[in-house]
Amino acid sequence: MYEYKFVTVESSFISGKTKKDYQEIIIKHAKDGWRLNNILQHIQNGGIVRSIDLIFERKIQTD
Repeated sequence: MYEYKFVTVESSFISGKTKKDYQEIIIKHAKDGWRLNNILQHIQNGGIVRSIDLIFERKIQTD
């Protein structure tokens, strides 16, 4: 079985650039045993990315 974690990264309204460095978020989670599973973009009118959801997964450790 797997567990999932969702991290939303907001973007600037004007530039569409993410407010946080999503690459650093991915690296941090990988060090904690998470694997990036998917990225969902939330796009507003005009095609600007409003936010992205980083979806991570990792195996549930059973003893």
